[in-house]
Amino acid sequence: MSDAWPGEGSSSSWPQGFCLLRPELLHGATSESGQPFFNSGLFPSSSVLHQQADLSQQQPLHLHVQAANVIFLCDPRTEQECVQRRLLGLPRSQAQVVREIVPEISLLFLFNVRTRLLFGVFRASSWPQLNLEPDAWSDEGGGSRYPLQVRVRLEFHAVLQLPEERFRRILDYRGSFNRFDMRLSAAQAGELVDCFRAYGQPRQAGLPPPRPPADPHGLTGAQRTARAVRNALIFICDTNTEEECLSRRLLGLPKSQVSLLSKLTDTSRLFL
Repeated sequence: MSDAWPGEGSSSSWPQGFCLLRPELLHGATSESGQPFFNSGLFPSSSVLHQQADLSQQQPLHLHVQAANVIFLCDPRTEQECVQRRLLGLPRSQAQVVREIVPEISLLFLFNVRTRLLFGVFRASSWPQLNLEPDAWSDEGGGSRYPLQVRVRLEFHAVLQLPEERFRRILDYRGSFNRFDMRLSAAQAGELVDCFRAYGQPRQAGLPPPRPPADPHGLTGAQRTARAVRNALIFICDTNTEEECLSRRLLGLPKSQVSLLSKLTDTSRLFL
């Protein structure tokens, strides 16, 4: 897995083998016997549900809920383990991301933050739980670095991959072109599935991402090289800030854009 772009949830201390889900997800749900899910003996009615993880002994549930769809993160070191184990995980601090995952309903995906490839399509086959496999993604002599874990199964015949340019328009990027919201709406998840169906290629373990078939702007190799070494930057303003930029002889960017300034030198050309 990957520690990239930390989650918004706070750390929780849960006993090993317990699962976490939001009680409001289950209001109106019924067990196979037709009893209301709450007070049916399956889970206690509580603001935080900590339930024994051996769900295989419980009655199947018919859930009519809006389940979460999530993109998990990995890197080249952890990608293969995720695929082999059919297991996705996150650090404890990212409980908010996984707590609405519902088995057999939630669609899940895996994004490699280094190769920028998205893998799928997976469907959750378990509730999110602590340490389903305690030795997954573990350091020597230690526990798992990603103890919030979900088992998955494949939707298609194989694990498929997509380059980022194929699905970028679907996701909600936050402040830059590198980070996006890991939680997906039902519409976004559906679009990703359609994208995998149309453009997905079988995952190629250990190989670099495929080169794009053609430059979208029609540039030659020499032109792309020249563009890559250009040392200039265009700043953005509006009618309220333009005059202040000119009078102060000062240009600025939000904190989220600080990476753009790292390559500037004394010879850089700037525009507004």
